[in-house]
Amino acid sequence: MKIWLELVPQLLAHLGIEHVALVAHSNGVIYLLNTLYHCRDVLHPKKPFVALLAPWVHPRHSRVKSLQLAQRIPAQAFGIWHLIPEFIVLKANPVIESSGAVITKISNAIPSMSSRSKSHAGQEKKESSSQRDYRLLVNHYEVSSTFQTELINLITRSVFKENTIGANSEALLCLKKGGGQWGVCEEYDTYVQSLIELERRRSNEEGREGQEREGSLQVRAYFAESDTMIGDQGKRYVEECWRNQETGEDFRDVLDFKSTVVDGADHDDVAGSIEVWEEISREVGGSVVDRER
Repeated sequence: MKIWLELVPQLLAHLGIEHVALVAHSNGVIYLLNTLYHCRDVLHPKKPFVALLAPWVHPRHSRVKSLQLAQRIPAQAFGIWHLIPEFIVLKANPVIESSGAVITKISNAIPSMSSRSKSHAGQEKKESSSQRDYRLLVNHYEVSSTFQTELINLITRSVFKENTIGANSEALLCLKKGGGQWGVCEEYDTYVQSLIELERRRSNEEGREGQEREGSLQVRAYFAESDTMIGDQGKRYVEECWRNQETGEDFRDVLDFKSTVVDGADHDDVAGSIEVWEEISREVGGSVVDRER
């Protein structure tokens, strides 16, 4: 974390970028919150903006059973964690897909199974977030379906051509196996309280010096409709921390917090949601494709 916090300002200075909006997905939010706390000046003074996409929540607060069980696994066992997704994506998935094709052919050959599947197919299914993104990219951004498919395949192959051993450290970070890795946001509720104190101090100093006051810090949280990584409890925990429902103190003098649920999305879908990125672009003053045209 220390290296990250030293790197960010230097990288922005090297690129000649004075201000940015901060956006992070899942456990990347841990780095975002530390950056926001220690490097506040990288945000635009008139419209300071951060977005938390499916923010990671420690299992102690999310109460997701599978992750609570994962906490009981010895840290040494995570030395092979990076090999599991590689096996699933590169080896197991092709076999599963081939098996699925065979099962489909067999079921179509059996009248009772075939008629059942047709009756289910006739029922209207809710469009998932990824299906909606696919459609929007084709219809409004002129990204062909062929290009999208090839790009996804290329990304998947490229990721696993490189050494992915860093995923082991990431898993340990998420589960807090090894103390002090989360920096100033070990607990989100106390983090928000400390951040609010800094924001109020900042606002008061501007008032005393006769400077034009900055805009309130805008924090946007986007949650998946169905998130097996943080669950409903994790979503409530994040919202309660930023809305300060525990003490009832009002943060609205320095904080503008809003949360949104992305329809049909899972934990990973939120990061690539076209609608989420369009909204973020509008919030920070960017432009998006006019879908009405």
